[in-house]
Amino acid sequence: MPKKILLVEDNLSAQQEIKTAVQKKGYQVLATDNFTDGLKLLKENDIWLLLSDRYIPANDKEEDNKLDMAAEVTAAGGVPLGELIIKEALKRKIQTISISSFSNLKDQELKALTKSKEHKNLYRYTGKSAGKVISQIDNLEAAKR
Repeated sequence: MPKKILLVEDNLSAQQEIKTAVQKKGYQVLATDNFTDGLKLLKENDIWLLLSDRYIPANDKEEDNKLDMAAEVTAAGGVPLGELIIKEALKRKIQTISISSFSNLKDQELKALTKSKEHKNLYRYTGKSAGKVISQIDNLEAAKR
């Protein structure tokens, strides 16, 4: 059975590009465009790797590209919702790649987790390029050999 990868990305063209590239490598991809569904999928599936944007909408109920991201970050105590999914994945010891355009983490607990001896090898960062994502996945696989 192929390894499961959870992709949480609200830009649907970027999501499709990454999903297609990852599937071509033989992985099973579960994809969503929002925090609520992403967290649910993370908790209900045996996920090997999380690919998540840092700035994602809370849920899929809102129109016109969901809620204003600034309002979402404020509602989450100043933390981008994607970081909350990343933090949950790291706590579960799931490999994680942030596919955000921004590398500066806001959540202090997440910052500490990414630097802790136990979790630092679980977290990686890349942009939204499918090629860079595939390169990071290849690096993860090579490190396990």
